[in-house]
Amino acid sequence: MKLEPGMVGSGDGHDLPAKLQHFFAGKGASHAFIITYPTGYAKDIDMVFEADMRVVHTPWLRFTEDTTYKYWIFKIKDVTEEEINYALDYCIREFASVIYGFWSWPWFVWKWFAEKFLQKDVRKENNWFTKGVICDELWWWFIYKLTEKVLQRLPNSKHWLKLQNHLKEWNPDTIQSAEVKKIMFSFPQIFQFYISHE
Repeated sequence: MKLEPGMVGSGDGHDLPAKLQHFFAGKGASHAFIITYPTGYAKDIDMVFEADMRVVHTPWLRFTEDTTYKYWIFKIKDVTEEEINYALDYCIREFASVIYGFWSWPWFVWKWFAEKFLQKDVRKENNWFTKGVICDELWWWFIYKLTEKVLQRLPNSKHWLKLQNHLKEWNPDTIQSAEVKKIMFSFPQIFQFYISHE
């Protein structure tokens, strides 16, 4: 199926980083990504904007080559091309080629410990290490910027207001892949399920 700029997704692998995420953050997803502008002479190569070793543009074919890799892609409802472009362009300007936020990982161990043993919600605490960008942070910024733009056009939209307020329960660099996936499935008024491979 043809992908479109502004679609968003969750992925789940089986490598060591994915297994660590499953243990400390919950099973179900270990990656988040955005479908960005296609490239190639005929603009027919679907591209993913993601945080890997850096924030990079990756051909979608890379995701489908591994038949064991799971993914879920959603199309965002009732948005204009201008609104999608606004949020995508913001993320590209701010984050393209920025290094991956490896140093932020120890904070997520603290988050796991605080939630599991202290029954403490630390999602709004500052991550100890802010250098670099993780995949879920990239997703958070794209969706948050999209809510800003859509709410300029639809200031009384209860669904978009609810999503924006829900995103504010985290700092951009404290959200995790399992939480991203849950948000997309929890807001069907905004995220329309499009395609998956499980």
